[in-house]
Amino acid sequence: MHCCGGFVKRTLVPVPLREPRFRRLWFGSITIAFSEWLERLALGWLVLELTNSIFLSTLAFAVRNMPSMFLGLFSGAVADLFTRQRLIGFMAGLRAATMLSIGGLALGDGSVTWVILVLAAVGGATRTVEVPATQALISDIFGREGTPRAIGVHGFGVRMISLLGALAAGLSIQVMGSASPFFLGAMFLLLGAALVWGIPALRPPKPPGSGLWRETIDGVRIMRKTPVVMAVLMLAFMTEIFGFSYNALLPGFADRSMNVGPAGLGTLTFASGIGALLGMAIVASYGFRMVALRTVLVVMICFGCLLVGLASMRSLPIALLLLVGIGTATALLDAIGWALLQRHVPDEMRGRVLGAWIWAISFGWMGAVILGAVGEIAGVDVALRAGGVVVCLVAAIGAFWVRRIAFHTGGAT
Repeated sequence: MHCCGGFVKRTLVPVPLREPRFRRLWFGSITIAFSEWLERLALGWLVLELTNSIFLSTLAFAVRNMPSMFLGLFSGAVADLFTRQRLIGFMAGLRAATMLSIGGLALGDGSVTWVILVLAAVGGATRTVEVPATQALISDIFGREGTPRAIGVHGFGVRMISLLGALAAGLSIQVMGSASPFFLGAMFLLLGAALVWGIPALRPPKPPGSGLWRETIDGVRIMRKTPVVMAVLMLAFMTEIFGFSYNALLPGFADRSMNVGPAGLGTLTFASGIGALLGMAIVASYGFRMVALRTVLVVMICFGCLLVGLASMRSLPIALLLLVGIGTATALLDAIGWALLQRHVPDEMRGRVLGAWIWAISFGWMGAVILGAVGEIAGVDVALRAGGVVVCLVAAIGAFWVRRIAFHTGGAT
């Protein structure tokens, strides 16, 4: 029996999951991710239900991401200065408190919408610190060579559980009301915090002279001198604004374009989650071979074209297929970007470069507001189509930049 168990472990369990510390992080992360997707879907629907406004629904998505614009660069320095697993656990616990508060307010009336938006912003601030700490912790465990595959395995688990989170949120709203996903999410956040908190320390503390401001400034100076890092951050900045903001439009797309209810919204989100799962599986399988700026550009063009196709779609089955492709593209862009950034900076800079990525994508709230306003005035379809076209144009322009970087770095892109 012991031999059979060992055979199954060697053949069916991905190599990174055989590392006990990573396994604990993996289970903690997927538990936290389940709650995040409950909140992500439920928040937009709750605001739409309270206000009947596409703009305010997308604004809820925006304010959830706004704190990253102010805290992104500092969050990376925080991840480099403090014990990462404790930081992740503390932030998850704080976000659980905000979800419990939103759930309580959702039981009231529409007059509390502004308070819900403030709490969503506080929850977003905790996520700003949690993401760079998690990705840097993966690198602490596996080192530079093993990180891309481990990122893929970690992302696969997170995206896998997001499917259940999206479906659970839609069904929970339909059966028990709009407040229920927030209470359920808080419970899973606390469980995830407990799992990650217990991971043994992996690196020595920073020297006593280190400070948050100095760490941040030193990190910015190094990143500015690294062309590949600057290219990844700029492409992420533009794609987040005009591409990833499709998430903010999904409640309106489900309600106004597809004429489906909250369960239908859950199904649409489930489809994009299936695609994200596929994207992370690809990264986990191919590892370092996919980590290149050229790959990022190709994926961006596919992403933009899929958004344009979704904008014109009225058939639910085909819309679901397009969302699978969109989810695959978003997962590939995230994972390849994380790996590229960590490959091109010193080990002690990992938290800060990921914090810079958080800061770059933090401007995505602008896309949610801009495309939300376009959706309110001209329709959700027009907003989706415009976002897709801009993503394709950015990729085309980025191709010239990448060629220039390759020329000056001897092809190291």
